[in-house]
Amino acid sequence: EIDLYQLKIKINLEGHEIWRRVLVPSTYSFRHLHNIIQTVFDWHNAHLHEFVVERAERRDLKIVMDDDPETMEYMDFDAFEIRQERFVALEEIFPTYGEVVYEYDFGDSWEHTITLE
Repeated sequence: EIDLYQLKIKINLEGHEIWRRVLVPSTYSFRHLHNIIQTVFDWHNAHLHEFVVERAERRDLKIVMDDDPETMEYMDFDAFEIRQERFVALEEIFPTYGEVVYEYDFGDSWEHTITLE
């Protein structure tokens, strides 16, 4: 049996309340979640992105697009544990960590807070 997670995805934009609520299987990867976010916010999947999980007990986790050398050269392996989004299931992060930050377009830095409800 697969659990469904209800996630609230809110764009962190001062003075605006913009969010979406989605139901997703717990077995979905963060790559799946990225694609869902692109769809529900009508983004066009034209920019880089990453997920960040803050963890008090050890280094924060960055869940990144892939291990492309160009992408990886900007990663701070001392400050973060780095994992590829296609290999991390939502159930590995939720419900242990109730919140994840998704950043889309590093130039404009569209930050979204994803909360397990």
